[in-house]
Amino acid sequence: MKIDLKNDYRPELDGLRAIAVIAVIINHINDNWLPSGYLGVDIFFVISGYVICSSIERRNSKNFWNFILGFYERRIKRLIPALIFLVIPISLLISFFAPDPRLSLRTGITSLFGFSNLYLLKQSTDYFGLVTELNVFAHTWSLGVEEQFYLVFPLLSWFSGFSSKKQNGSKYLFLVLSFLSIFSLFLFVGLYKTNESLAYFLMPTRFWEIAAGCILFLSLNKKILFKNHFFKISPDFILFLILLTFFLPINLSYFSNLVVVFLTLILIAKIGEKDLGYRLLTSGTLVSIGLISYSLYLWHWSILSISRWTIGIHWFTLPFQLILIYALAKISYELIEKPLRHKSWSLKNWETILKGLFGLIFSGLSIFFVDYKQGNLPAGSEGKLYLGKNTYLGDDVSWRNEIESANSEMNGKKCHGDASYGSKQINNLLNNCKIIFPNNKKNKTIAFLGDSHVLPMMNAQKLIYKNGFNVIHYSFSGCPFPYPRYGLKIKKCDQFNSKASQTLLNNLRENDYIVIYNYHLSHLGDKSLRDVRHNFYDENRNIPTSGEDKFKIYTEALIDFANQAKSKNIKIIFIGATMRNNLIRISSKEWFRPFPSNQWVYDEEKINANNLNNKFKERFQKTDNIVFVDPLKEMTCCTNNEEFFRNFRDTDHLSDYGSDTLIKSIIPIIRD
Repeated sequence: MKIDLKNDYRPELDGLRAIAVIAVIINHINDNWLPSGYLGVDIFFVISGYVICSSIERRNSKNFWNFILGFYERRIKRLIPALIFLVIPISLLISFFAPDPRLSLRTGITSLFGFSNLYLLKQSTDYFGLVTELNVFAHTWSLGVEEQFYLVFPLLSWFSGFSSKKQNGSKYLFLVLSFLSIFSLFLFVGLYKTNESLAYFLMPTRFWEIAAGCILFLSLNKKILFKNHFFKISPDFILFLILLTFFLPINLSYFSNLVVVFLTLILIAKIGEKDLGYRLLTSGTLVSIGLISYSLYLWHWSILSISRWTIGIHWFTLPFQLILIYALAKISYELIEKPLRHKSWSLKNWETILKGLFGLIFSGLSIFFVDYKQGNLPAGSEGKLYLGKNTYLGDDVSWRNEIESANSEMNGKKCHGDASYGSKQINNLLNNCKIIFPNNKKNKTIAFLGDSHVLPMMNAQKLIYKNGFNVIHYSFSGCPFPYPRYGLKIKKCDQFNSKASQTLLNNLRENDYIVIYNYHLSHLGDKSLRDVRHNFYDENRNIPTSGEDKFKIYTEALIDFANQAKSKNIKIIFIGATMRNNLIRISSKEWFRPFPSNQWVYDEEKINANNLNNKFKERFQKTDNIVFVDPLKEMTCCTNNEEFFRNFRDTDHLSDYGSDTLIKSIIPIIRD
């Protein structure tokens, strides 16, 4: 095999891109067909690193600014036009079909500026979750990773001497990238066990994949590592193994990531014109698909996501959807991507960069305007551009003034914290939320505890006050209560929950009640569910990903807390698992969704919630200080999916209506 490193173009890389994007598309249509097809993104990362390094090696840079401005000029011309061409029309379309499109729109805005991966991470997005599939721009996380890599790589390239063609520049860049890649790989492995979303979304944990492609180029160019006889294994067999990795089950995703990157490196290093795999990858069909792979990647997800909101994805709609994806990608490539990439935008590269930035700002403002046109969305309502049925009943706000006047008599405050809080802020919050009992000591007190899902309960204060109860509230977003004896991976959760629980146990009186409510399907789920969180430590200080293990750890903590409360004659009311609103939306009929394909989602969601609630009931049978409330049974008001919408204000948080429903079921328990 002989690779011409000075050649501008290796067609087999485009063929490999084609296989990668096809695998990704199949996986996103139905992950049962190709469970690990998403690994095509990892192949893209490796190829990007190889190509960007070879591109820099072929160029002569006069000085630092000439190199930096030229680098970013090429990146802007390569990535931005096709992205803008996607984001603006899709932002408008999703506003017509999603009742609350704000998550998609804000992901779109952040994607333009290269940090949608960070935005999705902040939203606690699950990489493999179904809710992620309803965000039309969720796939742009990978662009964010690449663009953040491009902020670092040019500096490494220049100061190592590689881009300025200094002696030993390649060697120094090789050493620097190798050191950083080892660190990045260890970070990926470590975070995968403690926070899977961090491992998948962050650039530092993905750095090793992109850098590996560049390291490979340097190795081949200077013969640092690879020689023709180094690997005796056939490149054809390596290509076959890559195809096999796409069929690995999703619970091996950690292993699959490592394997596919390693195999891709070997394939790029070893494949030659005599190999069958080379002839396959350089076939006209695959090369043509590879050339438009960037536009294909951009359009495929958005079209499939909008399809899930509208006509669904059926065997009879799929041919039309695939044709539409290909046609839009081809148009994007031929009319936007290719001409603007090769056309001169300006005589000076800094002017080109400014034009690109202006285009991004204008596009971002356009989407912001679409977001603004949704109006001020109350809990559970639909945006003004939404074309479907309005299922929002509206909250009864006539009692708001009554609540304000009652605040002076409340025994405490609504104490809610979120992930942005630091340790000092948490202490200040808790210190300002001391319990002050009113003069009327006969009234029982209801204390709400949990993550952000218990927060809407405070909107049902009208019912609580009307029935003569005092109320206090402690909650922290993303932090289940109570915390297990081995702790939670988010230290601020332990800090908040520990002090909140001790404050309540020390100050509540006999026959007062603590109501605990968390998003249990998320906290206690595993890969058999969607949108799960892995945040419990076990006795060995490991993060279990098994739902059974997490259930055991959590319920042990809850029983311990209930026993502490029992010693002071404080009662515990525990609210079980609910369903998620967005999943019900896409399984319901609309004029633009005449035959929803996602009824199985609703059925599966209900089965999972019921199974978890049955496990709770069985677990607490012998614990006399825990009263279990099944929210699904309390929400049986509804004869169809549409009526169920009233209970939620977003994907999974309760609306005022839903909170009232649960409070009405709790009050008789406290009275009795």
